[in-house]
Amino acid sequence: EMFVAGVAPNVISYTAILHACARGGDLNVAERGFESMRANRIQPNVVSYCALIQACVRSGDLERAGKWFNEMRAQGVKPNA
Repeated sequence: EMFVAGVAPNVISYTAILHACARGGDLNVAERGFESMRANRIQPNVVSYCALIQACVRSGDLERAGKWFNEMRAQGVKPNA
């Protein structure tokens, strides 16, 4: 909807979507949103990664949570907790 309205999304708007997906337990949508963020050349920050990891944990997929955590560190994003 943001694209249709001509509003450029940013890391904050994408992260809000990731948080909503995490709360709803929709890991697949969260991952698609994360990939969309990167495809639009928006750099994920630690909060974005944490929201995605939270979606994994809430979905019971600890292996995927670990994968995203490792990718976060490989991208130079430092954990904050």
